[in-house]
Amino acid sequence: MRRMARYTARQGQGAQATDPAAAAEMRALTDLWTTRAREAMQAGVAADSPAADAVVADVVAGWLPSGANNNAAVTSDGPDARSLLHEQLTAAAEPAVERFWQLLCILGGQPAPASIAAEGQWLTTALRANPAPGTRDSRLEALYAQDSDPWPGGVLDAFARVRDTVGALVRATTPEQFSLPTPCEDWTVRDLLDHLVWENIIWGGLAQGAPPADGHTEDHLGADHVAAFETASATARAAFRQPGMLDRSFGPAPGRRVAEQLLIELLVHGWDLAAALGGDRDLESDIARAALPVVQEVYGELPRTVGGSFAPAVPVPRNAPALDRVAAFLGRRIPH
Repeated sequence: MRRMARYTARQGQGAQATDPAAAAEMRALTDLWTTRAREAMQAGVAADSPAADAVVADVVAGWLPSGANNNAAVTSDGPDARSLLHEQLTAAAEPAVERFWQLLCILGGQPAPASIAAEGQWLTTALRANPAPGTRDSRLEALYAQDSDPWPGGVLDAFARVRDTVGALVRATTPEQFSLPTPCEDWTVRDLLDHLVWENIIWGGLAQGAPPADGHTEDHLGADHVAAFETASATARAAFRQPGMLDRSFGPAPGRRVAEQLLIELLVHGWDLAAALGGDRDLESDIARAALPVVQEVYGELPRTVGGSFAPAVPVPRNAPALDRVAAFLGRRIPH
């Protein structure tokens, strides 16, 4: 609370605290950013992805003319606006501050608002990953301009091998193991299997020009998890093998990068599944060796914070298997 008090005094916002009009404006602004963040979360938009930039832009557009923007020199969306908004959200994100705000609402005759911690984490991460409009897109465009295929046998053959290896793990998984925890925080084995199916659906659909209409929160396993994976991954594989697909453009990315993204998803989540089941995690070691510099290049600059896609990288022994090294870079704790 002392930190919040110092911040409020420094920003000169004390007068607004007792101003009904200012309080109403702040409630409206809070409703705006929590709604936009919640919608993005429900749609499966990662806070550290380029897709989050549009959400950040909407929130900044609502924040700029409000009383929360106490810097008259900040009049448009850009690094200064996003930095100041991030500073304000970070200061307000402390649990004690949220509880204090809920108490003030009750004392003022208003219902206590529900917790907005998850939405705040999402938006602060999105602001870190997108510190200026188009930043993440620009980085990826520069990366995609380096159009080479580092995968053993080419990306399609590497994808087919990983798909078959992960498919064997899926077939070996029994419903009795569905409730086991996984290295993915808060996910059970069933959650992980569902995500594996969803990744095939979304990337295969994108390659076919028909992204799925349902969301990532739907149940994609049904009663037969093996059939669900086999169908979705076979469809994705067929979509990737369409003539000319690897050379088509998907926004700034060539088609090869679409196939590569699903390859990496299956490889890393295959490691998650093997770890959860207590099996051999050293999957497709030559492909895993090729994957490490790719994931370092694509994900290396992302913020490793709560609300982000990855936890901070963890150390591994020099002689660790290649896929353990990939998993550790992406924040997984390596089982002993």
